[in-house]
Amino acid sequence: MTLENTLQRKLAEWRFPFGDRQTLTADDGGWVVAVQADSADTVGCHVWEVALSRPNGPIAAIDLKARACSVAASVLACINRGTSTPN
Repeated sequence: MTLENTLQRKLAEWRFPFGDRQTLTADDGGWVVAVQADSADTVGCHVWEVALSRPNGPIAAIDLKARACSVAASVLACINRGTSTPN
């Protein structure tokens, strides 16, 4: 299950009365998201803060470089598709 799906499921089940700030956390083994709210009911919640952290430390430089190169390649592919002339 992805972090997004876990968070959505937990938020849907989260209930507590107004005035007593609570923290909900969800993780996927690499990232942890924490949501602080003043109240949560069937309609929604009054969010105070949302934080995303990586408790296992920062992303390795090699992984970050690979990700940056992948994003750059995707952007260049989009640019080239937009400026190419029909045959």
